Amino acid sequence: MPDSQPSGLPRKAREEEIPRARFLFASAPKVPPAQAEFLVVTKLRPIERIVASLAWWNEGEVVKFLLAGPPGTDGSASWNALLAEFEADGRVAGRRMEFARLLAEDEPAAILLAECGYEGRHTERVFEAPADAVRERVDAMLERYRPEIPAGWRTEAIRHHPPETVWPLLAPYQLIDLDSLRDSWSSPGGDGYDLAFSSVLLDGSDVLGVLLVRTNAVCLAVDVRVVSPMPPRLRALANLALFDHIARLATPERSSLRVLAFRARQQDHLETANLAKRMGGREVAVRHIYTRPGQAG
Repeated sequence: MPDSQPSGLPRKAREEEIPRARFLFASAPKVPPAQAEFLVVTKLRPIERIVASLAWWNEGEVVKFLLAGPPGTDGSASWNALLAEFEADGRVAGRRMEFARLLAEDEPAAILLAECGYEGRHTERVFEAPADAVRERVDAMLERYRPEIPAGWRTEAIRHHPPETVWPLLAPYQLIDLDSLRDSWSSPGGDGYDLAFSSVLLDGSDVLGVLLVRTNAVCLAVDVRVVSPMPPRLRALANLALFDHIARLATPERSSLRVLAFRARQQDHLETANLAKRMGGREVAVRHIYTRPGQAG
């Protein structure tokens, strides 16, 4: 019987192996960008195949990376060796290294990174609220405050706009990079933003806000919600207008949605956490970006 353990040592992927290495990340929450380099571990029997991969790339002064295994597995048996090989590369040694997506503390990658000296930072909290409760809350607020929403404001589905329309508003918050925004804008199904429920709030041609959501059969997940700087009263009305866009589409007769999920960064997006609580949400998860700081020369 073939050996159940990877029979190769971690190494740089050969040019012809890169498409296969990249495929390991295809169903992951985040995929490596075009400029990523790949390390792989291969298994030679019964046929040669890639059993784990580490992708890494530069973003400014930070080295970002991801780990993956074949579909249906996590490849974690080989991740320790891949991480050691990656950290020994002279191009990254001593620099700040950051896992490129959020991890719950009990995920295999988070456990490995914590054991290897990485710290969970940029904490994000996840809340869920019953869709009926959110709908009732939005309807009640609209009945009371609709006359105060400026007449020139309107929401439009993102299918009518390119991602560059909202990027100037999103960029300062560092909630997402432009490549990931473009990928999510154009990805079909639950992997990308819902082109109907996601919306842009406009005043003429000025972008005042954006609400980007992902959906499946029963859940609508608020991934990004940003409103431009304005007085608190207007900010509240802008948020209401964005959620009204969803409420008009997600009626019980037209939609099977049962849950709304909100994600809120612990340090710099407390407003979303508070909004989720006001909508009847309860906290269900905490996730982190795992980072190891660079070392002074």
